[in-house]
Formats: sequence, C-alpha cells, structure tokens
Amino acid sequence: MALNALDAGDGDVMELLWRHGCGDWGEVESERRDLNEVGLREGSELVGVYPLKTGERIVLLTEPLHHLTHLVTAAENAACHGNVTKAERQSALLAQRGDGPRPQFPLGTVTLTRDAIHALVLSGGTPLPFLRRHACGDWGMLSIQEKRLNRRWLIDNGKLFSRYETMLGEVLLVETDADRQATTMLLEEEK
Repeated sequence: MALNALDAGDGDVMELLWRHGCGDWGEVESERRDLNEVGLREGSELVGVYPLKTGERIVLLTEPLHHLTHLVTAAENAACHGNVTKAERQSALLAQRGDGPRPQFPLGTVTLTRDAIHALVLSGGTPLPFLRRHACGDWGMLSIQEKRLNRRWLIDNGKLFSRYETMLGEVLLVETDADRQATTMLLEEEK
C-alpha cells in the first residue's frame, strides 16, 4: 500500500530514504526528533513521517541496529501497532532505553526470503523481535543440545541459528554465518 500511496501522491521512495538517512524526520513531534538524534548515535529505532500531495502520510521505521527500514502508510503503521504483542513492545522499549539483554554478535547484512516476509506480513509481525532475540542469544525453540551448540559456536565463531514461531504458527529460522557478515531469515520449510 505504501508504494501505491507514493505513486498516487507523486512521491519518490529514494528521496524519502535519503531524507530519512540524512536526519530529516519530516513531520514528527519534537520528543520523537530527540529520540531519533539519540538513535543515530546509539543505533536505536528511527522514525520519520513524510506527507504526500494526496494528504496521505508515509512512515519510515528504521529498526534498532539500523539494518532494516520499513516503508508504510500512516494507516498501516497504526494497524500494525495494534498487532504487536506486549512482550514485543516491552522488548522494543528496553532496546530504546538500553536496558535488557545486549546483542552478543553483529548480524551483518540481514536478508529475508520472500516466504519469510509473506509469513510475517500475514501474522502482522515484523522481523525486529526475532532478529533482536537472535542477536541477544535467545535462540527460541531450539533443543537444549542445539542451544549448547550455539553457545559454543558463539565463542568459536561458528554458524548460529534460532527457531521462532509467528503468531499464525509459521516457523521461522534465523541463521547468522560464522563470519558474522550475513544473517538470513527464512521459513523452516525452505531449509
């Protein structure tokens, strides 16, 4: 919907991404601007709101660690926030404040398969909670032996993996390469 709104409102996605990346947050309140400035320095969430000629507003949400930016309409953004679980909201707040578990390794370049994106969209979720849990060493639905293996590979620079379930029961895998240069999110059935 956001791309349709951009087309109808004569918007340019690259221009919005450039403005967002340069610290032009558009029409956000002053408190959010202050949080964005801290977010630039500390790697926490960034939010920009940009009006189109049609009156529609586009929201750019850059997730903590600045690996992913979501482009949504203001209406989609409001609808998505209704589907976020209490635990996910608390996790995001802890990440913004700097409390809670800290990432134990870099994710590198994050890639999501088309099927993983589809599963997340259908469940009303985002990759953020899963990527954060993975980076912080919460391996999700792994066996005790798999978790031990991950802890060893965390020290010995081996491939790390996690398994999580979406709100609709789809099983997502998150895998980070041994060199920590790339992380992939895919459905378990794609493996």
